[in-house]
This record gives sequence, C-alpha cells and structure tokens, in this order.
Amino acid sequence: MTAHFECRELLISGHFRSSSICRSLAVPGQPVPSQLGSSATMAYSGEDPTPPELTFTDGLPLCELLSHRIPERIAARRLLVSFSPRMSNTASLAGVTVSILQLMIPTVAASGTMRLPIFLRAYEGEGHLETLIIAPIKADGQSLNLLVDTGCSEFFVIERGFLTRTRSSNACEQSIFGCYECASGHCETNAGEVRYGDGGHARYVQHRGTLELGGQVVPEGEFGLLVDYTPVSHTSHASLGLGFYAYEANTPIMKQLTDRGLVRRNDLSIYFKPDSKQEGVEEGELILGGEDPSKHSGHALNARLTAPPVNGWIVELEGLGVDGRLLPQSAFRLHVDSGTSRFWLPHDIFTTVLHTLEDSATAATGRSISFKEIRKNQFALPKCSDRAHLPPLDLYFFRQFNRREFSDKLDHEDWPLVIPPELYVHHFPKQKRCILMLIGNSEGSHAIGVSLLRNYYLNFQKGHRRIQFTRVAQSNDSAKLGEEEAHGERDEEKAARENSGWWRNALSWLFPEGW
Repeated sequence: MTAHFECRELLISGHFRSSSICRSLAVPGQPVPSQLGSSATMAYSGEDPTPPELTFTDGLPLCELLSHRIPERIAARRLLVSFSPRMSNTASLAGVTVSILQLMIPTVAASGTMRLPIFLRAYEGEGHLETLIIAPIKADGQSLNLLVDTGCSEFFVIERGFLTRTRSSNACEQSIFGCYECASGHCETNAGEVRYGDGGHARYVQHRGTLELGGQVVPEGEFGLLVDYTPVSHTSHASLGLGFYAYEANTPIMKQLTDRGLVRRNDLSIYFKPDSKQEGVEEGELILGGEDPSKHSGHALNARLTAPPVNGWIVELEGLGVDGRLLPQSAFRLHVDSGTSRFWLPHDIFTTVLHTLEDSATAATGRSISFKEIRKNQFALPKCSDRAHLPPLDLYFFRQFNRREFSDKLDHEDWPLVIPPELYVHHFPKQKRCILMLIGNSEGSHAIGVSLLRNYYLNFQKGHRRIQFTRVAQSNDSAKLGEEEAHGERDEEKAARENSGWWRNALSWLFPEGW
C-alpha cells in the first residue's frame, strides 16, 4: 500500500495546542512560520525493525511538508513522525520551547475505498425530463450536489456569480446542484471546456480548496468552477467526472485520489439499494477504489472494454432483444454512462424497438397502444397504466474478444442483462407523464444510462479493462454476507490489538504520565 498522510493535530510542547488540516500553524499572538527545515524519524510496525528516515530539505513550505506523500511501500496502518523544526527568521517565538510533534495516520481506509451516498432524482424543468444520479459533497464547507458522470472525466462545480448573472438572482437556490461561492475573489485562472453529446458546452476555470467526499477530507483538492454553459436552454450542472482521461485543464478526481493514496485502485462501483425509493428518490452508493461484495450476489457478467486506442467505459453490445426476440443487426459500441438517463440507440434500431414495443403491448391488451411524440425525440405513453403491458429489454454484452454465435446461449444464467419496463419508461409525477427513456441518435456515439441498469451492481474495473455486472443483493442476502465479513473484520481487529504494543510504547515516551 502506498500511504498518504494528512496533518491531524499539532502539539507545541508545554505551551500551545492547535488543531490543523495542513493549512496553518496557529499560535496566538505570533506570526505563522512559513517554512520548516528538519529531519524526521518514523516509528512503524513492520517486519524490518529499523525505522526508515525521511529528510526534509531547508525551505520546504509548511503545507507541503505536512501533506508530504511518503513514497515508501509501508505495511503499517499507522506511523508516528517526530519533527525537530527550525523556525524561519520571520517567526520569532522568543521564550517558547518549540517542538512540533506530528501525529499522522493514513487517510486510506483499510479497504482502500472511499464511499459516497448517491441519489436518483427526477428533474422536470426547462423542457427536460431526466433522472439524475447525484452525489453530495462539500467544497470549502459549502454543500453541493454533483452529477455522477462516467461519460467524462471533468470535475467541476457551478460558480455562484455565473449562475446568478446568466439565469436569475435565486437560480442557485433553485438548482439541484447548488452553487460554490468563491471567497478569495481570485477564481479566474486557466480555463478548460467539455462538449456533451446533447449539444451542451461547458467552460470552467481551475480552483483549489478543501473537499469532503463521503465524510473524508481532501485538502488542496483541485476542481473546476463552471463559468459558462451553452446553449442557455440547457440546464447547467456540476460534474463528478469518473470517465477515462487524457488531458484536462484540471486533474480528474480519481487521479487525485489514487495519486495521494486515498483510494487503492482506479476502479469504482455504483449500485442502488433495493426498496429504497422514498418520495420519488432512490438511494444508492458510489464506491471509489473498489467494490463491496456484500452488496451483490449471484453470477457476474464481465463485459470487456473496447480495445485501445478507443478509451472509455465502452463495451460491445452483441445484440438487443425485445420480448424474447433478438433484433437483427443490433450490435454496436455502447458507452455505459451514468451522466445520462437515456438509452441512446442508432436511429434505425430505435425505430425497430419502438414498433416492437407497441406491437407487443397491443397484442397483450387486445387494443392499439402506441407511443406519442410530445416533443422532438421524446415519446410518452398515452396512459401510464399501459406500462405494465410492455415487455422487458434484453442486453447481450460482448464478453470475449472473439465473436461467437448466440445459438443456445440466450438463456444463460448470467446473460442477458434485463431492463424491465418500469425502468425504461419513467413516471414523472409533476408532468403526469410516463416517458420512454430510449432515444434515437443518428449522429455521434451511443450510450446507456446507468440509472436504467439499477437492478445491477456495476463494478468499473479500469485495470482489467472491463465492467462487471452482478445482481444487486436483496436485503437478506446482504445481511448474511455482511455478518460473515464482520466476523472477519473482528478477527483482523483482534490481531491488530495483539500487535499494537509498539504503538503504546512509542506514545509512552512522547506523552509521559501526567503530561
């Protein structure tokens, strides 16, 4: 494990005590020392009894020193580092014995993951009817919501001045994403931009601040501030980009977390909890850095990503079935994209699917049922009750590099993935409509929204270049597996306590009794 350490507490021997998160050394009535020069020794738990040494050169900035990434591969979960600093000339602390003891712990969890709650929210406004996968975060203490987007890698929030200037004075309060207010007044720096498949164009500028993701603090995190979004008819959004990256104006969040050792791998998982729907909102979880096996059960389908140089969460759809019948010529590349709520199909395949759905529902009811186009590329059922008569959609993902015939594999236990009508036809209560979440796309790439696959646990594995689909565990399955894992964790904790003598001994000389 490559450990990354974060400042938790600074102790000034016998005189002052100050909490800090790598920002400042707060000493009442005294200047803040800007630089330290020292050597450091580390006591650690490992097979090698000799503690390694770190040397920090003179002139290293304080914040860089305290958030220094230790490049060693260390087996221990805890490290104790003792610094003997030399204060800069500008920091005069006459009469005060200064000995800074830096207690450091790895910010990477034992599992190597970071877990964020997510919510599926319906959006009805500005001519758009969408379902959005939202993750709440904090940036410099400001609560925000971000669109979880595996279709791009850009990470940005909405800047308050931009939205109130271009929309309305209360636009931030009305936005599902919220707004970030730049306190420094110096937010305009290098700009970046991203273009979306629906014609949207976002421009953002770089910024740094303290991020809070899933309860974990990330000091000096890099993110963009959205300062322009066109066309105006499109809804401005904030983005937690989790797609593949080449070059962006700001560093993607997954790269930041893996570089700092906050997560172990460049993998992620998305799932929604069964029976979690309350007031139209469904709850789930985004796991950065890995997966939670207790949240899925049964056989897994491993869909290979397309081969380089094409990069992205893109798989080969080997075939699309409707009502148990495989559609002809229905193989194409498909983005698995949490940033869209639609199933973007080639236009000719969309037309075939639409007519097949109508024919199937008509045959089931004995009366004519057809979708109505309420605006361009947006279709609705005349009656929401007719949704119960629609057939499921079957997805056959390409699992190996060499193509093979379907033949008798249509009913394989982990194949196909099934999308029931209650997921691909969504009820929007404010509009009192049931909208078909399929759309024909004659140009550009094709994609399927992760929200349409929420009966499945999706594990995006960049290292293995695949996406793993598994059924979401029902409550009783999850509880059983969770209990088994809890026993394993208790065994690990017991072993850790038995091996923790070195830690107590190290603290005994640092903090003698009665200190």
